[in-house]
Amino acid sequence: MKAQHVFFPKIMNGAAQFVIPVFQRDYSWMEENCRQLWKDILLIAEAPGERGHFIGSVVYIQSPRLDADTKMIREMERDELKVRAASRRLDKVEMTDEARFLFDTLQDRIKTDFPEVIEMPESKSISYHAQDFFLEVIPRKRGLSLLVGIDYNEVDGPDEKVEDTANYSFVTNASYQGGVLINLRDQDQMEHAMRVIVQAHTLISGAG
Repeated sequence: MKAQHVFFPKIMNGAAQFVIPVFQRDYSWMEENCRQLWKDILLIAEAPGERGHFIGSVVYIQSPRLDADTKMIREMERDELKVRAASRRLDKVEMTDEARFLFDTLQDRIKTDFPEVIEMPESKSISYHAQDFFLEVIPRKRGLSLLVGIDYNEVDGPDEKVEDTANYSFVTNASYQGGVLINLRDQDQMEHAMRVIVQAHTLISGAG
C-alpha cells in the first residue's frame, strides 16, 4: 500500500471513476458531521500560518479493468447484502394488520417473480435489492408506501396513484434519488403496483 499526501480536489477532479461498494455506504456522513467539518475548515482558514486540514484517509484500488472490477464489486456487494439480510428479522418491522395483509401478498409476488432479489428488513421498512434495482416498502397505518427505482417518465400510463419523487431520497438508500411513490391501500391496487415494479425490474434487466 502506498500512502500519499494529496489535496482532496485533486482526487475528485481527476478522470478516475470511483465505485463505492454498498457495504461501505452505511458509513456515509450525516448533516451534523458535515457541519463539524465545515466549522473546522473555517477555523483553519482564519488561523495564521499553514492552511490545511486533514480530512481522512481514502483507500482505493486502481485498475484499468473497470468492467471486470465492477462485476467483482457487485458480487461482493451481493454477498455482503446476503449476510446482512440473514442477520435481520422481518418481525422487528412494526406493521398494522392492514399493512401486514398487503405486505404478505406483495412479498409472495416479489419472491415468485424475482427470486434473485434480496429482501432486507430495515428498522422501519423493508428494502429489496438486485443489480441496479431497488424497491423500498414502508408500512403505514392504512397500507404501504412503495418507493420504486424507476423514473416517472419511464412508467407506462402513470395515473394519480403514481407520484414523481424526483426530488426525494430513498429512506434506506439515500444515495438513490428519484423514482416513483405508490401508496398501496387495498388489494385492488396491488396489480397496478406490481406492473410498475415489474417494469422497473425489466428496464434494469434490459439495460444489463
